[in-house]
Amino acid sequence: MEDLSVNGCLIVSDTQVKPGANLSLWLSLPQDAVPILIEGAEVRWSTEGRFGVCFMTLQPHEQIRLFQYFKR
Repeated sequence: MEDLSVNGCLIVSDTQVKPGANLSLWLSLPQDAVPILIEGAEVRWSTEGRFGVCFMTLQPHEQIRLFQYFKR
């Protein structure tokens, strides 16, 4: 994963996905024992070996954890 923000990220993967696909993701952050569940992430674009997702559904407590990560 690269370019993580509160709204989405870039994922580097050999898995082929199509724009518009919906995914659920577990996001493991450094120094955080419990991963963040992103229940709804939509693929916005895809090219060979990478794709961009927008976080569409993120529970409030998970969103707070992600915001706190960026405040560090």
